[in-house]
Amino acid sequence: MARVRQKNPNRVDTVFFSDQHFPNEHKPSIETTLSFTRSYQPDKIFVLGDVGDMEAPSSYVKHPRKALSTQECIEAMRSYFKRLRQAAPDAEIVYRLGNHEERWNNYLKTHPVITELEVLDYENLLHLRDFDIELVPYKATYIFNGLSIEHGDTARPRAGYTAAGMLDKRGISGISGHTHLLGIHYR
Repeated sequence: MARVRQKNPNRVDTVFFSDQHFPNEHKPSIETTLSFTRSYQPDKIFVLGDVGDMEAPSSYVKHPRKALSTQECIEAMRSYFKRLRQAAPDAEIVYRLGNHEERWNNYLKTHPVITELEVLDYENLLHLRDFDIELVPYKATYIFNGLSIEHGDTARPRAGYTAAGMLDKRGISGISGHTHLLGIHYR
């Protein structure tokens, strides 16, 4: 059941999700976040990347038992975005690509014959326009209310250390994923 609340025009209720890694997701976590989204009805949702694991097109050596098809990954990602939109029909949703999604983009760059096919970009593969979801490239700058919103590309032993590293690197406060623990860095 959706919550009933008075809208405050000076506030944007915002939630952040990151690192789902479909089709290797932790199903109880996904169900919890979707349930939370349905009940909270945020104004804005940021999905901070690594929604898909995209193992097949990556350059590293894969474990044979974990080899998954790219199609399976895309279908799981698409299903997630459909369910997220259904959970929050009025929310503005922004999807930041992460380093795992970048695996697909890098694969396309190494296969120029198919690079130009628009059907192979994330907006088309995931039907993001149908779900009214804004796509932000992996390394693009995105500032929201003075915060840098990104997937991240820095890792430290603890999420707080990663966030501190991001602050040093960017010079502004922000929110990032990447380490499978959301990090907040601020001054």
